[in-house]
Amino acid sequence: MINKIINKTFIKLNKKAKLKLLNAHGNYRKTLKHKVQNQKMHKINFKVKKNIQKSYGIARQNWTFF
Repeated sequence: MINKIINKTFIKLNKKAKLKLLNAHGNYRKTLKHKVQNQKMHKINFKVKKNIQKSYGIARQNWTFF
């Protein structure tokens, strides 16, 4: 399906460019799969990140710039 779309819309592109587009699409599909797997981890990381950002914000308020 994606190949047909690429062939229709990018007729002028050479083979290498078409391959790059297909690879990009494939990588996107892979990342979608990984996203589902990483959602739980992301939630945990997000909590940690939020705490770090809070402490970083407090630290920044106390900094003086010369």
